[in-house]
Amino acid sequence: MTCDRVKPTLNVGTALAYSDVACRVRGPIVADLVNDWISHDPDVAADPSLLSDNFRSLIYSLRGAPFELTKLLFKSTNAVAANDYSLIPQAHAAVPVAVARLLVFSLKAAVRAAASKGPVNMANFLKNGTTSRFSPLELLTAIAYLQSRDPTSPFACSNCVPLNTKVAENVNANLLRWITGLAIADKGQIADEEITRKQCMLTNQAHGAAFELVATAAYHAMFEFAGKREFEILAADPRPEIEVALMHKPRGRVKHYGNSPHKRAPDLILEGEGSGKRYWVELKSWRFKSNYVNANKTLNAGRFPRWNGKSRSTRLKYTTQAHRQHFLDFAAEQDALLADYWNTNRADPRDRDLKPASHRTWMQVWKSEQREFVPFRKKGRKSPGPRQVINVATPWIDTARVPLINTRFRLLQEFLTSAPSKISAGAYKQSIGYARSEHARRYQQRNIGRLDGTVAPFTLSYMLL
Repeated sequence: MTCDRVKPTLNVGTALAYSDVACRVRGPIVADLVNDWISHDPDVAADPSLLSDNFRSLIYSLRGAPFELTKLLFKSTNAVAANDYSLIPQAHAAVPVAVARLLVFSLKAAVRAAASKGPVNMANFLKNGTTSRFSPLELLTAIAYLQSRDPTSPFACSNCVPLNTKVAENVNANLLRWITGLAIADKGQIADEEITRKQCMLTNQAHGAAFELVATAAYHAMFEFAGKREFEILAADPRPEIEVALMHKPRGRVKHYGNSPHKRAPDLILEGEGSGKRYWVELKSWRFKSNYVNANKTLNAGRFPRWNGKSRSTRLKYTTQAHRQHFLDFAAEQDALLADYWNTNRADPRDRDLKPASHRTWMQVWKSEQREFVPFRKKGRKSPGPRQVINVATPWIDTARVPLINTRFRLLQEFLTSAPSKISAGAYKQSIGYARSEHARRYQQRNIGRLDGTVAPFTLSYMLL
């Protein structure tokens, strides 16, 4: 049976069914794929003999992948563009179009970055064979939904609620970051941030980009289908950035404190309660390592240094940058500086409109497990090698343990909600509205050990808490 006609043999009620039936590829259908591959992979163009080895690895890697994805990969570009919704139920009508575009984009863009590993890694992702923290169904469904709501897309749904144009641009940027990170993954291992790195490169942002795609889809869906206006996405990673002030009052005169104002670009800014009372959302996808916690059950301060309350450096450890972001979001939602900053000409009118009344930092949770990866074999090998087992990074809290908050996640909540290490008592009180000595009681302790606090474990089930 040809791959464009294969039928599903297993469907457990998901949008993507599976098939264990072997299939063969029709020559004319392969032609489009081969031509795209040669035109965008300089190595193959220079040495066509590489194509057979690379293509063999790709086909072999697709064994066990969702059958709709196999069919779509071997449809011609014209067939894909015809918007064939017959493959899956109407409820998931946008999925095949988006997946097809994703696969084509992988071949044309990701292959350019990683040569032959690009499509092989994509094939492994489709059957859950990489260290991705979202399943193929979760991520591809989110991408499909977002593309159908992108007003600039030729596949935009005409009678649906569209994304803000700037938000759609950010979605496409995150899609590129994720695909690039996937394309150059080494043996299924998608690059991760290292706490010891001062800055992370593009490829180290793949997990975060995937998280932003899923969260953006979830919030927009709650706005569109549940009628929750407070979740309408107004901005995503806004540019220019919002300026958040910390102020003090030396000798009776209110002034900016340290290097204030500080620039903030929350991952998502939602409608919230209206102008000046928005809802800021920050998204983090961090792995856990045993040396992050000391023997006495405290967080390793060397790896998790708090922000000092003054620095604007972009070369801090990303844990410190996250601490700075969280405190600035906390400070921005306070009304203590309305008269001295937000309602004056010191603040940009746009920033005044986007000022938050609430905020949350979502920490992604996922299942700690092992997965099977089919490696790419170099030229001269007749088939890929034996499947290799890879470990998914350890999360701060495993999906299986939510809603229980474990000790290490409590330590993370305690760290992110703590006050800056060197902020003066005067600057804290002027900016927040009460004494620095009250921070632990009035803010930090109220957000430790809770699912609905300002640092919360992210699962779709608990988004509405």
